[in-house]
Amino acid sequence: MISSSIPVISYTYTEPTVYFEYALDIMKLAHNYGIFNIWVSNGYMTDEAIDLLIPYLDAINIDYKGSDSLIYEQYCQGDSQPVLSNIQRFSTLGIHIEVTTLIVPGVNDNVEQITKIASELARIDNEIPWHITRFYPAYKIKNTQITPKETLESARDIGYKIGMKYIYIGNMVVSKV
Repeated sequence: MISSSIPVISYTYTEPTVYFEYALDIMKLAHNYGIFNIWVSNGYMTDEAIDLLIPYLDAINIDYKGSDSLIYEQYCQGDSQPVLSNIQRFSTLGIHIEVTTLIVPGVNDNVEQITKIASELARIDNEIPWHITRFYPAYKIKNTQITPKETLESARDIGYKIGMKYIYIGNMVVSKV
């Protein structure tokens, strides 16, 4: 018998659907030993994949960039609707779900976009924890400013006004010079 004090395995840093079969094998083993399984995902997966995950998945955090499909087309070569549908599906299935939105200046930081994101999440379940995180320039988007703290605070206020109950501002690294 294997003895472990590991309470949870989080499948993150690389999209877990990329190594789906491997992750699922590990999830099954973990489940047999009472270890919880949490995914951090882009939420872009098929119904068939979700059906296979459900018996072993305890929680999921889905990155939702926004309701504007142009954002998904331009930055992810995808579409926002499947992601939103999967947020709905996980919520309906009773899987603990949290959503993270990286707020990028000039991309999804305007009041209209933030209002639409918060409204969509609230329609699904206003108790879904919503993490709104600060963007820092890196990799292919180096010429964009850091998300102003005020933008994140405004997004939080919009979410609360719409009826979201749990909103968290994140990635507010403070560095000493």
